Amino acid sequence: MDEIRLDEFGAVFHPISALLVYQNPNDDSDHKYYVEHFDIALDGRPLNAYPLSIQDAARLAQSLNIAQVKREKYLRPTGLLPANVLFVDTTCNGTVLWFTKAMKVPLYFTDDLGLENGIASIPPMLWKVKDQQLSVFALKSERRPNLGTRLYRAPFFNIHSNGSVCMGSVDTSINEQLCLEDFMEKWQEFFFNSRFSHLLGEDSPINGNCVQLWADLVGFGKPFPMEVLKTHHFKIDDLLKS
Repeated sequence: MDEIRLDEFGAVFHPISALLVYQNPNDDSDHKYYVEHFDIALDGRPLNAYPLSIQDAARLAQSLNIAQVKREKYLRPTGLLPANVLFVDTTCNGTVLWFTKAMKVPLYFTDDLGLENGIASIPPMLWKVKDQQLSVFALKSERRPNLGTRLYRAPFFNIHSNGSVCMGSVDTSINEQLCLEDFMEKWQEFFFNSRFSHLLGEDSPINGNCVQLWADLVGFGKPFPMEVLKTHHFKIDDLLKS
């Protein structure tokens, strides 16, 4: 048996014991199961089989309870639900849908694009994370979106036409202790701290030249020109179904 690394606990774990559960199919009572405990040798072989003791069972129960408590904190808000959150599902790897208003952010580009890194204005955005996959879209209004709100293509590089983001080599590992607010902040950091490198697909995500757009915006303090946004065929209702 190999060691395993559990990032949510911040440590490497080595196998020291194993449990083997037996079942009596002809017994309908509470005693139909028998559990045997094995020690694990340094080379991974099971040794010294003996019935699971009450003390062993208590330690196992405590360990399982701690793991469950950590999981229950995942994607829970620290207080009231943040006003910019539209949808949360804590099951599996979690799904969160939220929006941000127009703001100024630092943007980073690869040398191939010939763009300077710096601060630029961006439009209001809609963010979706599902199963560790980030998708982003632009909005034309800072009002709270609804199911029928029209979405626009995010005016950035590294984004597929369906809104999903190619994160490249960025480590997007998320531990299962993050509260909702930290989860959203972390994904926004992943997106803006990565280097934009190229367009995905044959067409531009905006009405115009994407490279020229950011050449005109980065470092100049200009508001984002909303007229360049290109309509997306998705609405928010479609995102919740996908």
